[in-house]
Amino acid sequence: MDRSGSEAYELVGSAKSRLDEIERDRMDLKMEVAHLRSRLLERVGGDTSALELEEESFMLKKELVTKERMLAEQAGYLSGLEQEHQKALMNLQKLDAAWRASAVKTQQLQETLEMHQKKAYSLDAMRKVLHAQDEASRAMQEKIDELQA
Repeated sequence: MDRSGSEAYELVGSAKSRLDEIERDRMDLKMEVAHLRSRLLERVGGDTSALELEEESFMLKKELVTKERMLAEQAGYLSGLEQEHQKALMNLQKLDAAWRASAVKTQQLQETLEMHQKKAYSLDAMRKVLHAQDEASRAMQEKIDELQA
């Protein structure tokens, strides 16, 4: 169980780091789009035409949308993992509580059994004493009968 728990933490950690990486890529793309727009506005000629910059801007926007979609999917996946982790943790807590209750109940039953065994030993000892007294009483009665005869 410890192994699967650590695997779950690795999955969550991996998903979080992937999510962070996608978020950084998204921010980089946004900054690049803003930079290209400012270059487009400042440009009045040169080696890169406005059409080329617009095409590049379009491609970057398209990639940004793709990355944002991936980010949303990763967030959903991470949320699902978190829910599974919470459910497993709650089940583990329930199992622990049941085990503790079982241990207490076992201890109580053990104490009750020991008490009954002590009573049984006491009763057995009393029976032996009574039996010995009966034997002694019979022996005395026989002697009394012999003496009277």
